Amino acid sequence: MTKKEINDILLKMQTGQNCIGETSSELCKLFNIEDKPLGPKYYIGVDCHDNDALAYCMCMNIDNDSTFILMKTMKDKDKFKEEVTNLSRYFNAEICGEID
Repeated sequence: MTKKEINDILLKMQTGQNCIGETSSELCKLFNIEDKPLGPKYYIGVDCHDNDALAYCMCMNIDNDSTFILMKTMKDKDKFKEEVTNLSRYFNAEICGEID
């Protein structure tokens, strides 16, 4: 991007011309800002191999830094499936493993 193009962007911002769409796109290009999701990404790992201890853990990942935020075991398969499915919906979490 040339100095003139940068100045044109800054002038548009100062005068309030088209600052939301085109100008913000140009600024993203200028600063090499990628289109990536903002905020954390959630994952739910499930283990259903032991019917007496159905287990899941929920993890939050922000900028490649992961934290486990919930771990639980249950015996009732129907309640287990419902709980994992609901958590997945609430947090838009990716389920890793088979629930059934």
